[in-house]
Amino acid sequence: MQKVAKELNSTSKELDKAEDKIEKLKAQLQERINAVRAIRDGGFGTIPKYMNKARAELGDLTLAQASQYKKYQNQAIRDGKNADRALAVNKVEEALEHKQSQMMNQARARVAFENQQRIKKLRTKLLEQNARITRAKNPVMLDPQLRYFYTHMMYQMGLIKRDGLMPTDGFDKNGYY
Repeated sequence: MQKVAKELNSTSKELDKAEDKIEKLKAQLQERINAVRAIRDGGFGTIPKYMNKARAELGDLTLAQASQYKKYQNQAIRDGKNADRALAVNKVEEALEHKQSQMMNQARARVAFENQQRIKKLRTKLLEQNARITRAKNPVMLDPQLRYFYTHMMYQMGLIKRDGLMPTDGFDKNGYY
């Protein structure tokens, strides 16, 4: 009987230890859940604010740089993974920074994609106009200044291989800008 009482006492102590451990784990889990909620609801700012900031940043870059949406997509993915890693080791502040960076890079990617679409549309339009003014049959008649402006602009953009012929009386760059 004494042996059974001893084992019961030992088992109840182990049960108490296990319950304490469970309570500690519950508390840690709740902290983790609160950290994830803080990151999710973190008041990063609204999407339009991120988009406006991304437009301002990309507006200062060259066309080639401002239209590389894949670069920003990859950076956003990398930041998301870094945020997950930081959260896994309970570095909430670091995770928050990575999450903000991820959102900014997603906004940059969106703006860069829009830029690329606009560039593609403009490029197509310019090539169509060039085809209209340089065709052999019934070319569109333009003022020599304007014709040179179009062809020179397309040459500078790399859309055509040869520069336009400058008008015989010279090009007045103040007339068409």
